[in-house]
Parts: sequence; structure tokens; C-alpha cells
Amino acid sequence: MDKRFSKIFLVTVSLAMILIIISLSFITKDTIEIEDISGDRSALGDMNIVYQKRKGMYQTDSIIISKDNEIIKKYVKEGATDFSLSKENIENRELLQYCNDKNNICETEDEIASVSLYNTYSPYNGDEITVYIDIKNKKSSKIQNYEIAIDNTIDINAESIYQALPIRDNDNIYLAIISSVHDEDFIEDESKFLDNEMEIYKQTYLSLYKINLSSKQSKCLITKSYEPDEMYTNGEVGFVKDNVAYFVTHIKDEISKEINTCLFGFNIITKDINIINLGIGNESISNYYVNENEVLLSCEVDQVSRTVKNLVLDLNSKKIININEIDIKSNEEYNRCILEMRRDNDKLYLIMGDYKDDDYLEYDYGSIDVDYYIYVINEKDNKTLYSGKVTEKNIYSMAFGIIKNEEL
Repeated sequence: MDKRFSKIFLVTVSLAMILIIISLSFITKDTIEIEDISGDRSALGDMNIVYQKRKGMYQTDSIIISKDNEIIKKYVKEGATDFSLSKENIENRELLQYCNDKNNICETEDEIASVSLYNTYSPYNGDEITVYIDIKNKKSSKIQNYEIAIDNTIDINAESIYQALPIRDNDNIYLAIISSVHDEDFIEDESKFLDNEMEIYKQTYLSLYKINLSSKQSKCLITKSYEPDEMYTNGEVGFVKDNVAYFVTHIKDEISKEINTCLFGFNIITKDINIINLGIGNESISNYYVNENEVLLSCEVDQVSRTVKNLVLDLNSKKIININEIDIKSNEEYNRCILEMRRDNDKLYLIMGDYKDDDYLEYDYGSIDVDYYIYVINEKDNKTLYSGKVTEKNIYSMAFGIIKNEEL
């Protein structure tokens, strides 16, 4: 009887402790440290600034900042870190969580697929590239997995930088890849002086693969090479619109000999190539947002001038609609990076992180405070309609989204 009583007592105490912990987590009122810096928050319109923070192994909080108020939702389903926190992306978390970027996703009306490349070793074939494909049925939520080897005509080791973009066509997935292979001489000898970034590459390749899901076979349809003084990629940004794979590349102008940041468009059906000079010199592109036939591209933040360039490009006319330069001045000890951006109704929405280099490198499990800035910009006159600041911890445990009401 004593043993039985002891077991009952232990179970009762354990359940009571669990209930107390859960109750306290709801009773304890969390606060959002948000500051409205300039303008009026009504400029958000029907957009919401959404972010999630992981407070423990089993607790993820979702914070929603709207034009009217702030809401904290506890114990929510966690989203994938590299994807906007829309309801659709959160529901597809198990598919998205292993993707490196949103451009690894392709979908049809009935299915959504994630595509990733890995360099593997086979005792029979040596090094080979394996494409890992996970396809989720939107109705049944069942996921089917594929592992398909492709011809090793590119090198995706550390000695190269690449961007791979998948396009779904019925039972086939086309994979367009641009890769720039480093010159080993420059990798081994760091003392060599580089006149320009092109010198660190020995070749750039454009490749197109056709992967059949039924047969689990792949075929290389195209391989085209470019000399290092013609073009290279930093693996910055890539996206797909209709049947065209768009890559951000750096190309030398034949007349001026200047290196320009360009959008390299490759149609997988017609094999046509269109190159658009983005008109920003040789700056790097860090983020993008596609809305119908227009794409918003953002340069990396200039840490000297404390400004960032954003440009909108019409993919049909291949013309730049506008280029804005936004003043994001902050303490000189801090760097800023764009975490999420969106464009809607002539407004540009940005979420930016502000951190010290030392803190970023020497963080202690996300215990440092990090400031996150919200911007709403009028594209027509480049004026800041609203700016705000949220202070949070967990630099590596945050996910963000700029979400309309109906997407929550």
C-alpha cells in the first residue's frame, strides 16, 4: 500500500507542477518593447508585422503588430526560419524547414515541392551531386521523398558558389543552375592582390537539368561556360517567374569594361537568355520580393553611408520602374541587415536587424538585446511614412513576416 500511495502521490505532485507552470506562463503578462519613432502606425494599413520567438524547447510565441495594437499568442506552431510567417508557410513547415531559401520551392495547383542539392560520395562513382526532392500533396498533406543523382558537370563544393532554381512541369522538375568555380591559386595564396572580384574565379557555368520523377532519372540538357572576365555569380539572389529562371550575376560591360550587377534571365523552354543591367554599379543584392510581373530587389546595406538602395523592375518590359535610397542611419558601432521586405500599393515595407559585430559573433544562446526596425516607405516620393523599433533577444531564434490580415 505504501508503494502504491507513493506512486499516486508522485503522479499527483507532477501533474500539479505541470499545471502550475502552464498557468504561470499564461498569467505572467509579457510585454512588447516597441517604440514608434516617426510617422503614424496607421501607415501599416492592412499589413501586420509578425515575428516568432522561441522561449524554450516547447514554447514559441507569436507577436503581431498591427496599425491598431500588439497581440501576443502563446504556444503557436513554429514557422520555418527562412520563410515569411504566413499561415500557408507555417502549415508547410515540415516541408520548408530544411530549405536554404524560398527559391528552393516550386509548386503546382495540387502539390508543393522543395528541392535541395548536396554533394555526396559514392564508392562506385566517387563524388556525385544528389538532388533531394520532397513533394507535399496539398489536400492529403502526404509527403513523398526522392533522391536523384545528376551528372557531375558542376562543382558545388566549397570551391564554388552556385544558385540552383527549380521549375515544375508536370512529372518533370527542371533545375537551372549558375555556378562560379574559384581559382585554386587565389584560394591557396591569400597574399595575391585582386584588381577586381572576377580574378578569384576561373570559370562560370550555366547548366540545365531535366529530372523525371517517375523514372527517377536526370539528364543534363545544357551546359554553357563563361570566362571569368565575362560573368560570375556570388550566389546572392535568384527566383523563378513563369518559365524563366532569374539569377543575379555580375557582368563586365564590353565597352566601358565596368562590372555591373545584372539580372540574368534564362527561359527553360525556349532557352532564350535576357540580361538586364540593374543600374546600380557593382553592388550586391541581398533580398527580393516578387509580386505578379514586378520584382523588388534590395541591395546590401551600405555600412558607411548608412543607406540602402531598393529598386523595382518590370519583368515583362525589362525596365526599371524606380530606384529608392533609404536613410537608415544608426550608431556607427552597429550594422543593419534586411530581414524581410514587401511591396504593396506603392508602399515599401522593411524589417531590419541592428546588431554589433562583437555581439553577433560572441552571442550567448541569444541572450543579447537586438533592435529590429520597421519601415514603411512611400515609393513615389521616397518619404518614410512610419518607422518603429522593437527590442528583443534571441538573435538566432527569430522569424519574421510582413503579412496581410487574410494571410494570418
